[in-house]
Amino acid sequence: MSDRLKACRAFREQMNARFHESGNLEIKRLFALDSRDELFEAFNVALVVGGSITIPHLRRAVATLDEVEAMA
Repeated sequence: MSDRLKACRAFREQMNARFHESGNLEIKRLFALDSRDELFEAFNVALVVGGSITIPHLRRAVATLDEVEAMA
C-alpha cells in the first residue's frame, strides 16, 4: 500500500470516528453514500457536469478505489 493511501486511510478513520461520535442523522445519511455503486453514480454526475475534461480524474478515482478495495 502506498504511503499516500496509508495516510489517507488513517486520516479517514480518525475523522469518521469523530463524525460518528456526533450522532447527527444527516451525517449518517451522508456516510451511507460511501459505497462503490454510489460513488460511480457521483462520478457519472461529475462527467455530465464537467464534461470530458473530468475523464482523467475519473480514471485516477477508479484506480484509487481499486487499490483501496484490494487492501480490504
